[in-house]
Amino acid sequence: RLFSLAFCGFFVLTLILSGLALLGQSLTGVNLRLGNFAWEGFMANRNAFALLAMACLLLIESLRKEDAPQTHKVLLFLFWLLVPAFAVYNASRTGWIVGAILIAGILIKKPKVFLQKILPALLLGALIAYGATLIYASRDIEKNIQFRRLLAVTALGEKVKYDGDHKRMVALEDGLELYSKSNLLIGAGLGQYKDFQIEKRGKFVDIIDCTPLWLLVETGFLGLLSVAGFFTLCLHATWKKGFSKQEKYLETADFQRAIFFFLLAFAAFSLFHEVMYTRFLWFVLGLALGAKKMQTTQNDIAKTSDSPLGNK
Repeated sequence: RLFSLAFCGFFVLTLILSGLALLGQSLTGVNLRLGNFAWEGFMANRNAFALLAMACLLLIESLRKEDAPQTHKVLLFLFWLLVPAFAVYNASRTGWIVGAILIAGILIKKPKVFLQKILPALLLGALIAYGATLIYASRDIEKNIQFRRLLAVTALGEKVKYDGDHKRMVALEDGLELYSKSNLLIGAGLGQYKDFQIEKRGKFVDIIDCTPLWLLVETGFLGLLSVAGFFTLCLHATWKKGFSKQEKYLETADFQRAIFFFLLAFAAFSLFHEVMYTRFLWFVLGLALGAKKMQTTQNDIAKTSDSPLGNK
């Protein structure tokens, strides 16, 4: 609970600072960069920041309780208030899709909470996000290729090319070609894709923005199988701690359920982006997997303290 509060609180603070910087750029004309490029927090990668937003969405809802302190309720309101602006300015297409699925899941699971608490904040936030595009003098948001793609959905015949999609097709072609020339079990070796692409195309285009494909190409079938097996074990562990009858009502169950769904979100992101390097992923996973061991250790310490021998 303490981690979730600090983690989500810092995310909300980051969005507030981003919004103030954007407003300052609009009023003063000083280029603070946020208006020219999508919001990326402090991660230098807007898609990794979008994945972090998915983690916050799940963790912050795990804090929602009827008897929660007022600070928790304020944090929840601010988070949902800022979600629309984040969605527009961060402009991660994968974030839009995964975020929409998660929000739909909350609506199905908690319709009363969604309609009474979340929806009003989202609607107000949408008005603020729209107002920001009106007062933002240079209208740089409309130069954002992702946002233009969203606007073009209803415009028949309009095509908006995106360089990232071309790079993904190049990575798919080059990756499979390199894999076919390598040892199918152990792959081409870490870092070999870059050298292969430079040799083939005369330059390095980009990394393989698909984690399963990257693992297959550079670590082979055995490497992909190892990571997939570990991921499956992590899913099973968080599912068991969050949904089993024995532990469903324990204090940590809400956190475990949040991490379970976050792992699914991570898997979806990994199909279109390479985000396995993000540190917070491994930190929250460590908290989730170590929770039962920590609780057992605490119980053992308590029993020792209560024993006559422990008191001595």
